[in-house]
Amino acid sequence: MPRREVHKRLCTARDYIDLAIEHEKDGRPPSAQHALHQVLPDLIPDADSTEEEAARLPMAVGAGGTAATGLGLAVGLVTPTRAWGI
Repeated sequence: MPRREVHKRLCTARDYIDLAIEHEKDGRPPSAQHALHQVLPDLIPDADSTEEEAARLPMAVGAGGTAATGLGLAVGLVTPTRAWGI
């Protein structure tokens, strides 16, 4: 395998491991497990983080944070305003 490809794969693995650590620190073990599964699919079973995300969403909305859309994009949550005058 070319050195550039090895470097790319190792960097990707590092990024997934860093992501798993962040999820674990933030109390999201299923998301951490899912990230680790991306690196070691034969050793770590995939986890369904659907319930975890469902629990996180109301907190994010209440805090004015971001929410995942159905397209897999994170969008900022804003308070709707009227576009016309009174």
